[in-house]
Amino acid sequence: MSAPGGDFWNSLPSGGAPAPGPGNPAPAEQPRAGRRGPIIAGLAVLAAVALIAVLAVSGVADRVLAGRAVAAEAPATTSVAAPPPPPAITAEGLPALLSGPEQVGDIIVATGMKVRQVYDKPDDIDAGTTYNPLECASALYSGMPPALSDTGFQAAYQTSMEQTGLEAGLSADQGVFLYPTAADAQRALDGYLALWQRCAGTMTVSWGGPTLTVDVVAPARTDDGISTLDNSGREAAFAVNRAIAVKGPVLVDCQVIGTTPQSTAAELARQILARIPA
Repeated sequence: MSAPGGDFWNSLPSGGAPAPGPGNPAPAEQPRAGRRGPIIAGLAVLAAVALIAVLAVSGVADRVLAGRAVAAEAPATTSVAAPPPPPAITAEGLPALLSGPEQVGDIIVATGMKVRQVYDKPDDIDAGTTYNPLECASALYSGMPPALSDTGFQAAYQTSMEQTGLEAGLSADQGVFLYPTAADAQRALDGYLALWQRCAGTMTVSWGGPTLTVDVVAPARTDDGISTLDNSGREAAFAVNRAIAVKGPVLVDCQVIGTTPQSTAAELARQILARIPA
C-alpha cells in the first residue's frame, strides 16, 4: 500500500522515510514554499556568479555595480601631430655628394688623382690675377664669386683635385651649393647661365705675367638638363670644360682643366646629381 504523504514522499526512493503507523506517526507536512526558498536562492547566486564570469571572459563587464555588469568607459585618446620630415639634404651632407679621387680619375680618364684643396665657400680671386671682364671669371672657372656670392646659398662644399705622377696634366673641381628652396637654386642657375651668355666670345686673364686670350664658346645643354661651356686659350695649350646643373635645392658646379679640350665635366656633374635625394 502506498504511504500517504503526497507526491514529495512518493518521489523518494526505496529505503526512504518509514511509512506512518502505530508508534510512528506521520511527520507534520512543511509548507512547500519554505523548502523551495533555499534552493531558489542558491540557484540565483549560482546564476549571478556564472553571469559575471561570462561577462568577465567576454570583456563586456569591467565593473559590477549593484549586481549589474557595467562596461568600463573607453580611455580618452589624444592625437599627436607627426613631426615634419627632415630636409632631404643638409650642409653636413654636402661632402658625400662629391666623387672621390678614384671616381674622378675614372670619369676624366686620369690616374693618380689627389685632393689639392677643399673649400666651404666660393673660391677667392687670387691676388695679382686679372680677369677682363671681371664677371667672366665665373665663365672660365667653377666656384668663383661673380656668379655665386650674392645668390643666397646657405652652405657650400668644393674640392679641387689634380693629377700627379709622370702623366700629370689634368685637374678637376667639383662644387655643390645648398639653397633654402629648389626655386632659389633655380634662380641662381638662371643667373649663372645669363652670365655665361654675356661672356660668350673672348675674355682675357693675366696671372701677373703675359695676358692670355680665352675663347668662350656659347653654352650648350645636354639631353638630361646639364649646361656645359668650353673655354680654350689662344696663346697657350689650355682648355677648361665646365658643367652646371640644379637638382632640388642644390646647384652643382664642375670643371675639368687640361692642355687639350675636355668633355667630361658633365659626367662629373651627373654623378653628383644622382646622389642628391629626389
